[in-house]
Amino acid sequence: MSRLYIVVLFLILILIFNVALYRVSVADSSYVGTRWVVESDPSSGNDASFAVCISGDYIYVVGYDSVEGDSRFRIEKRFRVNGSLVDVWSFNPSTGDDWLMDCIVVDRYLYAVGFDRALEGYSYRWVLVVLDTNLSLIHYIAQNITGHNDWAISIDSDGAYLYIAGFIDGGYRWYVEKRDIENLEVVTTYVSQSLEGMATPFAITVDPNTSYVWVGGFVQRYYMMWWRVEILDRDLNIVRVVDLPIAGSVFSIAFDDTGYIYVIGDYGVVKLDRYGYRVKEAYYGICRKALFDNGYLYIVCNEYAYGFTRHVLYVLDEELEIVNKIILSGEIHVEARFPIGRMSTDGKHIYVAGYCGPHDNERWIIYSIDIEKVVKPRITIYTYTVKEIERETITKTTTVTIESTSTTTVTKTLEQIHTQTIEKIFTTVSIHIQKVTETIAETKIHTYVESITRTEIVTEIPKETILLYTAILIFVASISILLLVRYRKK
Repeated sequence: MSRLYIVVLFLILILIFNVALYRVSVADSSYVGTRWVVESDPSSGNDASFAVCISGDYIYVVGYDSVEGDSRFRIEKRFRVNGSLVDVWSFNPSTGDDWLMDCIVVDRYLYAVGFDRALEGYSYRWVLVVLDTNLSLIHYIAQNITGHNDWAISIDSDGAYLYIAGFIDGGYRWYVEKRDIENLEVVTTYVSQSLEGMATPFAITVDPNTSYVWVGGFVQRYYMMWWRVEILDRDLNIVRVVDLPIAGSVFSIAFDDTGYIYVIGDYGVVKLDRYGYRVKEAYYGICRKALFDNGYLYIVCNEYAYGFTRHVLYVLDEELEIVNKIILSGEIHVEARFPIGRMSTDGKHIYVAGYCGPHDNERWIIYSIDIEKVVKPRITIYTYTVKEIERETITKTTTVTIESTSTTTVTKTLEQIHTQTIEKIFTTVSIHIQKVTETIAETKIHTYVESITRTEIVTEIPKETILLYTAILIFVASISILLLVRYRKK
């Protein structure tokens, strides 16, 4: 009976150990690469943050809260370094839904767009809010363009003008307006062509490499939503319409330094050239925001993992290959989603906002992501450069076998190795060179240079995880030894 007791207890300890490892793996995935994470829950109802803008040492997060029972505008000013709250601006223009969905900072002013429901009949109005960086209200512009629901959804600027995109006529037409940034007067507007169903743009972005303005969203055809991008010039004249055969909607657009455009939305990302022609595509999830910085594309998506919808960050290279994938909300065991709206970077960190929580009490969540950590080298590269010169002479031929722990074996017959470069980022890779045979042979004159490169993605285990695993293992082993000693004494 005593022996059975020990065996059962030992199995229980092993089970506890495995559960602990599972919990640690989830926890590690949530905080790998994040500098800080803050939550804001101003009300007992639903609160959501959409976009993050940067100015100096501060970030500005826009969205809504439900402090007064109905949703109202909310902007939080926080320190970039640690996310601490500095100030809050809120405004409730109606007894209905009032949301801010996107923002941009130009010079000393914060521009935010959204909608309110201040009209009789409860139609939504297109809203532009202007504040200074101390969150003092400067201008509040609200207009009902069509007499139906009109939403301002996305905003961008070239420094001289504001470009705002949204829908009018109850969500059946795309609408873009260009405003003078000094006096906020409308310079020109654009209305998309009439379509058979609903149509909404969710992103507008000024191309820094050309004179074009890119607008992305969806159109309805045959009772389904489909990706669409419309390319405009700076005077809002149509240049080209790009209809992509992907169900759902475009939600974000990013540009690299070489003129390529990355369109992000439901089910993944499509890379386009500057004329709107498709170059490449990849499918990763339900994605909402994107930015391109220093050779990498960062996209955030909503994915189901560990029993909940979670915040996920993908880091992609220019060929849309995964460099890293991080579950940001791994420790938050509730539903978590990213809505539309800008995410921003200061070159060292990325700031992105979303919401999480039960359906009737959602709260703000803001992440500061350390770029150096999420794009740190996670790739092992083996490079062998061989220069062979063969003459009409008797030479020695050597067979060399190179083995690595990835179980890949590369065998080359080399006459003479002049250079050999092996770059190892992780010490787990070992190289073994073994001489196999020697022969005497006559050769012809032949000169060539050959380079063999192999790349594989490997997973790095954080130091904290290794230490915790080790501590748990030591604990389990110690308990087992003590029980065995006790049993032997009996």
